[in-house]
Amino acid sequence: MSNKRLRILIKGQTPPGFKPQVRAYAVKRGLKGFCAETPDKSAIEIVAEGPEPALKQFLEQDLPAILKGAKVEMSVEWGEPTGKYKSFRLDRYEEEMG
Repeated sequence: MSNKRLRILIKGQTPPGFKPQVRAYAVKRGLKGFCAETPDKSAIEIVAEGPEPALKQFLEQDLPAILKGAKVEMSVEWGEPTGKYKSFRLDRYEEEMG
């Protein structure tokens, strides 16, 4: 089972408590990464790394449950994991990047 990297950008009005809920689901699935506003505040960025089946469940089951029909635009990119993340956080935590 290979690890993958999932990057999601969400634009629009997310429900109250969105980011902590994203973190809770990600931790439950054993994912590492972050959920935070983009530097220009135009979107929420989620980067998650972990086993591909867990990422797919996060994307296809958990996010729709958290968003509950909110009017948002979501873009999704798959890639190879960087292995930089030690946990799942609610900030961009630059100290673990680069």
